Amino acid sequence: MNVQGNQRAGENRYFRWSGIMFALFCVLRFLLIILRDIFIVYAGIRVFSALSLIMTLALIVSGVCFIFFLAKWGITVSKRKKEELMTAVRNDEGPDLKIKGELNPLKIRENLATEARPWTSDPRISNALGGILKTMDDMDGYQAKLKVLLDRNGAEALRDTEEVLDKVEQHICRNVRKLINIMTVMDSRNANDRDVMVQNANNCIEDNNKLLLSTRNFMVAVSQFLNSQGEEGGTIEEVEEYKKILTDQILEGGIYK
Repeated sequence: MNVQGNQRAGENRYFRWSGIMFALFCVLRFLLIILRDIFIVYAGIRVFSALSLIMTLALIVSGVCFIFFLAKWGITVSKRKKEELMTAVRNDEGPDLKIKGELNPLKIRENLATEARPWTSDPRISNALGGILKTMDDMDGYQAKLKVLLDRNGAEALRDTEEVLDKVEQHICRNVRKLINIMTVMDSRNANDRDVMVQNANNCIEDNNKLLLSTRNFMVAVSQFLNSQGEEGGTIEEVEEYKKILTDQILEGGIYK
């Protein structure tokens, strides 16, 4: 059990025992009142008064403890429910091919694999789909390499370059999303539809590869800039130039404008 779980279990235990003690002292105080005359006769007024005082103090203390742990338990439960709600909202990414918001590359791959099954009998489409997956793999590779480059050089000031590659990845995902939508409405048994699919798949690969080439040049510019620190060589202007090239390509809209 993790630390947070142990803390929650401890709070529940304190709340439970404070409630039991408060209930117990309530019962004892009630019995003391009911049996007042018997206590006075057999134990004396002084003993009864002492017991009554002790029981009253115990009832007050246990009551305060119970209210305190009740409030704390209530806050904990409310906080936990809020965290669970926030987690549920975060985990709910919406539709796999949603129009607005970030697309999940893994979901895009899954949907592409699902829709591609009826089309793989055509070697042209099968090869094209393999090419599309390769562009997504290449993008993953560039993102991983950039992270390693920045981490090893301690280049915190260039962390925004990772955001640029994230935007490129999203553009590639949206290209693939458009292709998936076309695959959904077309018939893999129809020769004309297969020809259209080949053309659209090749357009997707072409646009993705253009972005990947610019991404490669962008990363080379970043590495040259890092290498040039303290020496003559690449400049931040080159990095900004390739960043602009990538941004412009993304704003152009890609395939199926």
